[in-house]
Amino acid sequence: KALIHFEGRNMLGRSGIDARIFRSFEAAEVSVSLIAQGSTERGTAIVVDEEEADRAVEALVQEFHHDLETGHVTKIYAEKGLAVVAIIGLNLLEFDRPYRALVRNRILPILLSNSVPENTLCLLVRDDEEREKALKVIHGELFERPKRIHLAVIGHGTVGGAFIGQIIQQRELLIAQKNIDLRIFAIADSRHLLLSPSGVEADWATELERAPFSGDLAEAIISYGQRQALENMILVDNTSSPVIASHYARYAAEGFDIVSSNKKANIAPYADYSYLRDTLQRHRRSYRYETNVGAGLPLIDNLKLLHLSGERITRIHGLFSGSLSYIFNRLTEEPERSLRSIVEESARLGLTEPDPREDLSGEDVARKVLILVRELDVPAELSDVRWENPVPEALRSLSLEDFWARFGELEASIEALRATAKSDEVLRYVGDIVWDDVRQEATLSAGLRLV
Repeated sequence: KALIHFEGRNMLGRSGIDARIFRSFEAAEVSVSLIAQGSTERGTAIVVDEEEADRAVEALVQEFHHDLETGHVTKIYAEKGLAVVAIIGLNLLEFDRPYRALVRNRILPILLSNSVPENTLCLLVRDDEEREKALKVIHGELFERPKRIHLAVIGHGTVGGAFIGQIIQQRELLIAQKNIDLRIFAIADSRHLLLSPSGVEADWATELERAPFSGDLAEAIISYGQRQALENMILVDNTSSPVIASHYARYAAEGFDIVSSNKKANIAPYADYSYLRDTLQRHRRSYRYETNVGAGLPLIDNLKLLHLSGERITRIHGLFSGSLSYIFNRLTEEPERSLRSIVEESARLGLTEPDPREDLSGEDVARKVLILVRELDVPAELSDVRWENPVPEALRSLSLEDFWARFGELEASIEALRATAKSDEVLRYVGDIVWDDVRQEATLSAGLRLV
């Protein structure tokens, strides 16, 4: 289809305009599918078959050549490559849910026509880009078909692999109980990209190894979703990659919601942090990152709600590292054990990174402090967090083997701190946010404390 734009000024109250339009179309043998007119009579939009569009424009230009010369008619042109989607048996009162779903999927009808006697709604959308996707979205909202949600999962390590397995195993259960059809249409890592519009199966790991990839990962995933007209797309980031996180705004602008365990976007420079949130708001996308702080506990969401409701939050004080909490809890409960044996046990259990200095340094706690204070609209940077690294400076740049050989130096410094504890005190790595109402600024810190 094509949309004929007929625009002008000083046309309010002028009679005979519509009659002249239809008379010219009749003479040119142009059939009209839909017509819509602005209430101020500044323009009329007419839908015709695409092969008749040029003839329709020529007929109007001939009929209104004098009005074009005087400026009463300002524009006559055709917009091609469009399609009409008709919803039969639905009136405007019932159209709110499908319309919201269309908007969430970045489909804004160019024209909406309501035929009252037959309860038929006609939408004009872009043919190649939107027609198929619009049909999927409307069918999903109007009929009892499970709502399809398409996931692109980046990262398939311990967390990502477990997530993928859970989605595949529970897919049928979610359809039956929640009427939601979760489909993983993309799985990627730094060297591979597996794509499947109908959703990957249990053999995804084998298939992924057969799908090498190098190039712009974001572009590949976004363009594939668009070519397949996939609705309700979500990016799931289970990596710790700053490169993946740097593309969140790009995904959001192209219609993806984002779910991430990756902290990098939330500890980026504040200008980048703000740009991402502005992009999310502008494109009406959601970004969920509850596991960034507090693992599965609803800490971030509750903090957001308290702040948005006007609560005055003056201090946040806590143990924000699961690995450090485990290590120091074990030291308290089993004082006869060495710190080294507990750290080695933590590594075997997968609680720490292969190089435990990444956990023992406390930097991850500093990042979590930054994430939390930014939820209070404080424009802080990571450099504003005063965090203490318990690992002696001489051990920080050593190879992992040499670090373990000199681990006793770290153990001695920790034991020296524990020796100063009172009978009711324990040693913990604590993150702390203190808001000063007078100075209107926050003091941010992270370090070993006796509590």
